[in-house]
Amino acid sequence: MDEPETTQVALKEYDAATNMTEQIGALAALVQNPGDLRNEVLSKFYEQWKKEPLVRDDKWVYLPYIY
Repeated sequence: MDEPETTQVALKEYDAATNMTEQIGALAALVQNPGDLRNEVLSKFYEQWKKEPLVRDDKWVYLPYIY
């Protein structure tokens, strides 16, 4: 997903998401590209959801590696 237009669509979807499931969908696309945007969005996701057991115990740990 190394195309700027596709990345912007995924970022808009991430920002418009109303729940963790929607964010994970967009995040799965965004984490495919290494770099500052990836790190920024992963940090933002973690900060938003870090108190949720799914994030602490499952999704957060594996997300950067499974996509």
